[in-house]
Formats: sequence, structure tokens, C-alpha cells
Amino acid sequence: MFAGKTEELLRRVRRAVIAGLPFEPLPSLMALAERVDKLTAICTICGADAIYHARVEPARTAPTDVVAEHVGGGEKYQARCRHHFRP
Repeated sequence: MFAGKTEELLRRVRRAVIAGLPFEPLPSLMALAERVDKLTAICTICGADAIYHARVEPARTAPTDVVAEHVGGGEKYQARCRHHFRP
């Protein structure tokens, strides 16, 4: 259902600019795109291109709890390069 509506929309418009995080539906949209520009953040430690985000606020839930989402900004997450990211 989603792909059909997206393709119909792309036939009707001249250009679509879409931004978001790499979770669905973004990968599906990228597969339909003629051009994809991937932008990166800047590592908060060294200033290099950051392709990861590290959670800097300790989790308030037990490690076994499943949490659907953690919403927050710079107080909870920091951009990190491959070298400084630790899962």
C-alpha cells in the first residue's frame, strides 16, 4: 500500500525532498529515489563526520525492559564518528 501511494505521488511532483532517520519508511523511499544525498552530523568529540548517535543519558528502565522509543535531543544523544562510537 505504501509503495503504490509513494510512486503515484512521485509521478505527479517534479521534485520531492525527504529527510529523516534511517528507519522505515526511509529505506523504502531511498530505493525508489533517483538520487540520494546522505548527510552526516559532526562528532561531538573530534569533529569528524558522525554516522552514529550515542545515548549519553543513562536508561531509566531495566536492561531487560523493551522501550519503543526514547525521544530527546542533545541532552540525551550525541553524534559520534565510527572511532568514538561504543555500542
